[in-house]
Amino acid sequence: KLGRWLYYISGARNKVMPEINYAVKFKHKVFRNIEFIRYFEFISDEDLVRTAEENYFLDVSSVVQQIEPFNKPFIVIHPGCGVIIEAHKKYSADKYVLLIEAMLKRYADIDIVLTGTEQEKKLNEFIFDKIDSQRLVNITARFNLDELIALFSQKNMKGIVCGDTGPAHLASVLKKPGIVMFGSTDDTVTSPFKYSCIVKTYPVLDCMPCYGTKKYGIKGCGDNQCMQTISIDKLLAKIDKIII
Repeated sequence: KLGRWLYYISGARNKVMPEINYAVKFKHKVFRNIEFIRYFEFISDEDLVRTAEENYFLDVSSVVQQIEPFNKPFIVIHPGCGVIIEAHKKYSADKYVLLIEAMLKRYADIDIVLTGTEQEKKLNEFIFDKIDSQRLVNITARFNLDELIALFSQKNMKGIVCGDTGPAHLASVLKKPGIVMFGSTDDTVTSPFKYSCIVKTYPVLDCMPCYGTKKYGIKGCGDNQCMQTISIDKLLAKIDKIII
């Protein structure tokens, strides 16, 4: 619906996009989009690779200078998952509080940085206010995309913990480890392409994934136990591997 609305207000005469058939499993969106571009011969394979490099591996030295330096190693926690309609992808705020408290005790030399957009401020403020530690830094809505790239590019950025959301893909492009939780969405289709560890509840629930199905559409089932049953201990075990 959003795509149709944008198409209408833009005044465009035609709309062309790849068909997404969620009934077809094990075909990542990266491959679907590359096939789409090749079909219309917008750019050659050589240009496709070079464009990706130019877009994602920019020289961000000038941006880094504007960012308050983090002198210690840090891990990014990104609790939000974009628009409200995709709340089914979120790990609960209370669970993030428990996770961060456990991380602060477990990793004495690591700081934790909360990131998010303007619309995720309340969520992150709730988490931040629950935890009394100077090693937790809240920079929600502080940086634009270029500055976030600069932040993620720093050598002492150890990785990111989040759900199925944009910053997970950004970290992947920048070759930073990601601990990425999946439940309602299909990790074979939308997971970060590289450098990430996918964490799911076990045993896998029969309803997973519900996103994009005829029954639930893009709103999910409304009761994302697939996310809330991911244990703190399971996440810590995965985080251990990127800290050590």
